[in-house]
Amino acid sequence: MYGIFCGFNGGADVARFVMNRMVYEVFKDRPITKSMSVQEVKDALLKKFHTVDMRYLQTVDDDLTERLVLMDDPVGNADRISVLNAKVRKGTTVFVVLRVDRHIYVLNCGTSLGLAVRSDRSMVRLNLRVHDNDDPGEYERLEKLNIDPLTVHRPTRALGDYFRRNLFEEKEEFLGAKGNPVISEPDLYHWEIDETWKYLILLSDGVLQNLKDCGVEDCAA
Repeated sequence: MYGIFCGFNGGADVARFVMNRMVYEVFKDRPITKSMSVQEVKDALLKKFHTVDMRYLQTVDDDLTERLVLMDDPVGNADRISVLNAKVRKGTTVFVVLRVDRHIYVLNCGTSLGLAVRSDRSMVRLNLRVHDNDDPGEYERLEKLNIDPLTVHRPTRALGDYFRRNLFEEKEEFLGAKGNPVISEPDLYHWEIDETWKYLILLSDGVLQNLKDCGVEDCAA
């Protein structure tokens, strides 16, 4: 298994938690094995991802509850609320590539990109989209929620980030929103590989942004 977990809003600890928990879920707790069918692996990987999401929520659940109580007096409790705000706004993107025999499963929740290099030097883009407001699907999702997509900065899908997932109605730009601006629903891809597949290249959000700044729009070209 290979992966990129990019913490944001000070979320390096969130990235470590999610990475370690994802490894545990895949290899220790009812592990994914070669005997499973393609659909069974896909179902198991999605279920394990959502379990990790739930486990992280449990680590900040007390903070969210305390914050809710303190908001009865936001001025008097301003210092403590500020501390809690910093904790609950942390988040991480998740990009996992799992090889099971001659199959590759790619799970993406965020803004990383995976490429495979074949022996003829051609490249395969492993995830067809990244989750930001430049993606047509994400742009449309946000518009349907009565949200201006330009107000939702990357990533538009992530783990953690509870300010934009659970507390979004507190922000002026999301007052009329019909749902969460940021969600934790990943995309999942399956590829069948052969001996021509030679290398994997995983690009984090920061690397992709640097490439765009240098004028590289299509990394697979």
